[in-house]
Amino acid sequence: DPYTPSVVRYQTALRPDLNAIIAKVYHALWPSASQDKAPFLEATFVGFCLEIDCETKSSILNKFIMKISSLIKVTLSSLAMFATVVLADKVEPAKDAVPFNGNHYKAFLDTNSTWWEAKFACDDIGGELVVISSDKENEFVRKLAKENIIWLGGTDEFEEGTWTWDNGEDFKFKNWDDNQPSGSSGHNFLTLNGKNGKWADTTDFSGKVKGYVCEWKGTAPKAGKSKDSK
Repeated sequence: DPYTPSVVRYQTALRPDLNAIIAKVYHALWPSASQDKAPFLEATFVGFCLEIDCETKSSILNKFIMKISSLIKVTLSSLAMFATVVLADKVEPAKDAVPFNGNHYKAFLDTNSTWWEAKFACDDIGGELVVISSDKENEFVRKLAKENIIWLGGTDEFEEGTWTWDNGEDFKFKNWDDNQPSGSSGHNFLTLNGKNGKWADTTDFSGKVKGYVCEWKGTAPKAGKSKDSK
């Protein structure tokens, strides 16, 4: 077997700076070897050239390094796959969430949640505070709100006047009510009026907001529709 401890001796004689690393590999591959064999790392290249010609040793050494490198790569790859399959969270919408155009939605009404409380509540169940990108989606969410004022996932808290969606999507579609956004101090959070579907800004602790809608992106067929969406 060309991959024996003698090859390790050869390598470490040539590359003393690798002594510590090679020693760990040696004891990992041959655990029965006692720790007091470490002095072999001090062996000289000349001494081993007497046992096997230097050209042959170089060939064996290269094969040994390639084998160890391949083993490390396979091991790391396997660990990465294991982490992806076993440790990754599988996002599932709530069982009573309603499908619409590729996503699922669920309304939580009759609450006095702040915008931040609503956001974290959606995050905790694997969704996000609803983001609206079209007229049809706006009308769908309006019906889910059942005439309540609800939170949407928009805010300009980080830069006054620059509205963004919490999930990072572009804030393109807009459905502001008259004289909105007001730009008043502290009015940094987006709401939808369940009566007319119009948007307005308000403070995080507005007592007028009575709920929110959580959304799970990409969890339903694109053609998915619901009774509430008709």
